[in-house]
Amino acid sequence: MNKSIITNIIALVGTLSGFYFGNHIVYTVGLFALSGAITNWLAIHMLFEKVPLLYGSGVIPARFEDFKIAIRQLMMEQFFTKENIDRFLSTGSGAASSIDLTPVIEKVDLTPAFNNLVTVIEDSSFGPMLAMVGGSEAIQPMKEPFIEKMKLSIQEISQSEQFNNLLREELEQPNMIANMQEKVSDIIEKRLNELTPQLVKEIIQAMIKKHLGWLVVWGGVFGGAIGWILAKRVEMTQMPELVAILHSMVGLAAVFVGYANALEHSTAITGVEKTIHDVETYIGILIGALTFSGSVAAYLKLSAKISGKPLQLPGRHWFNLGLLIAAIWFCGVYIEQSAAGGGIGALVIMTLIALVFGVHMVVAIGGADMPVVVSMLNSYSGWAAAAMGFMLGNDLLIVVGALVGSSGAILSYIMCKAMNRKFVNVIMGGFGTPTAGSGSAGPTGDAGDIKPIEAQEAADLLENAKEVMIIPGYGMAVAQAQHIVFEITKKLRDKGVNVRFGIHPVAGRMPGHMNVLLAEAKVPYDIVYEMDEINADFPKVDVSVVIGANDIVNPAAQDVPDSPIAGMPVLEPWNGKTTIVLKRGMSTGYAGVDNPLFYKDNTRMLFGDAKDSVDSVLKFLTA
Repeated sequence: MNKSIITNIIALVGTLSGFYFGNHIVYTVGLFALSGAITNWLAIHMLFEKVPLLYGSGVIPARFEDFKIAIRQLMMEQFFTKENIDRFLSTGSGAASSIDLTPVIEKVDLTPAFNNLVTVIEDSSFGPMLAMVGGSEAIQPMKEPFIEKMKLSIQEISQSEQFNNLLREELEQPNMIANMQEKVSDIIEKRLNELTPQLVKEIIQAMIKKHLGWLVVWGGVFGGAIGWILAKRVEMTQMPELVAILHSMVGLAAVFVGYANALEHSTAITGVEKTIHDVETYIGILIGALTFSGSVAAYLKLSAKISGKPLQLPGRHWFNLGLLIAAIWFCGVYIEQSAAGGGIGALVIMTLIALVFGVHMVVAIGGADMPVVVSMLNSYSGWAAAAMGFMLGNDLLIVVGALVGSSGAILSYIMCKAMNRKFVNVIMGGFGTPTAGSGSAGPTGDAGDIKPIEAQEAADLLENAKEVMIIPGYGMAVAQAQHIVFEITKKLRDKGVNVRFGIHPVAGRMPGHMNVLLAEAKVPYDIVYEMDEINADFPKVDVSVVIGANDIVNPAAQDVPDSPIAGMPVLEPWNGKTTIVLKRGMSTGYAGVDNPLFYKDNTRMLFGDAKDSVDSVLKFLTA
């Protein structure tokens, strides 16, 4: 049994054991190792076997003749050249090297040479004298000493400088080198004709079985360890920034693949095919670099390492247009230079342009619109993966990348429609805060108009209500209060209260953030409603509970034209009888806009950590 089979069995056992016993560490490591083993098998299988509908599979059998021609050409052009022959026949100092013929001479039968010597003596004037003493039989005892002396003489001659200089001169003759190369080429071709795809497959499989089996395990160990550490360290509230930084890795991979393709300088493709390949490479690097820098900028904004406020430069649209035109112009430069074996300089300049474009595109977007940015970057990462597929000739990567890219674009469009934004603005960047009127919406009252409420009073309002609407926001995600919220929901429904959830399309920091949290808490799907479905019902709602939300329930989006969130559709709990807002303090939301909802007559503020507040409400409901 080879190492590969052993390691694959270990990986499978580890995966099943970890899953059965609920050990996430063992399960993760085993899964990584098993996936590595499957990937290795699939890679080899696709090289030698044709998979239906998968372009690029079975490439070695399909182009085996080209494969053999390329090997022969490589050997002749790289090994059996005049320079290499000269280097072989010379010492390090450049002098003629001596060729040790001893092993060859020892194997050569010199008996014919001795016999020819006897014949020469018999045919000479010494022949009669030789006949008088017994003829050729008389000198047979001299045979062995003669052969030994002959071998020694030949060895001395072959070691002489004169001999090696003459030999080198002869071998360096053009016709001699040509003849030698022709003979070597015939030998190589004969051996290559004996080579089959099955034999190559067996060689590669044997090598993998012998050397790569444990690499799969170690890859699983290290990959699993990294994944486990990240999973333990990353909170649910940090998922948007994690998604953003992972998108950057996809973009960076596309850049690396693109440069690898550009530096390959393959002579196998020419003409129009090469032009198409160069365009694929260029676009792949462009999208990859843009995705990488834009995702890094999004990560920095989402993690609050830089300000969430939009950075909008004067003439930013002209700046973006200039970058786009420059990128298109350098594409032509690269194609022209690539045909002559260059073009790397144009690629580097374009990469820098794309990096700047990606950063400028994201930093110009306001904080309230960052969920759209995450969705948009997801789309870009998909297109980057598709570009890698084109460069590598991998149909599977093209299809998967196109699916991710198109679905991300569609989701971005839907979210823009829900937020009353223009999709083009998302693509080009620069929305979130209008150029004019950058001031935030001010409150409709002063601090004295705020009406606090205690947990017991909030519980009483909920128990006495017939219709309750719960509006979760990012604060609920931060506090991880979704499970307690569901317990409150069950208590109220048991008491006959109709409880529903109202979800804004961009609540949280990424698309579907709140839906995932509620699903995690096992909230029934049939009581979760989107904004468009529920907004008209607020006048019938007795109590609306806003948990850690701000911008998505801000009336300034409708009432203040110069607000950064002006025009964005929002949930309208103020149209209900009573609104209870759970919040730590009076700080603004991610968009940096004050919320007039907090000062309305029918709004009550329950200050404190969201988890502590809902827990207190739950206790009073239980009592």
